[in-house]
Amino acid sequence: MANKAVQKVPVNKQRFFEVLKWRNCSIRKLGEAYEQIERTEKTIRRCLDAGEMPPDLLDRIAKYLNVHPNYLMSADQPKKHCDTRQSRQSVL
Repeated sequence: MANKAVQKVPVNKQRFFEVLKWRNCSIRKLGEAYEQIERTEKTIRRCLDAGEMPPDLLDRIAKYLNVHPNYLMSADQPKKHCDTRQSRQSVL
């Protein structure tokens, strides 16, 4: 049986590495967490170099890093989810 083309989603490589740094993690550590992620370090690196990965892999990595998968996908989302200064001013 031939290999099927897997639908992939875009991944922001810069954002991905920022999250790894925040979580004190690395691609090597992701590869070592094979029980949770089910992919090797080499596969993760290959996907990041291509700028896209299968949605199930993105979901597993996001769950492992405790972030939302959409945050790893796009660069246009703000880094901070809420600016407390603005919310305080709007209440006053």
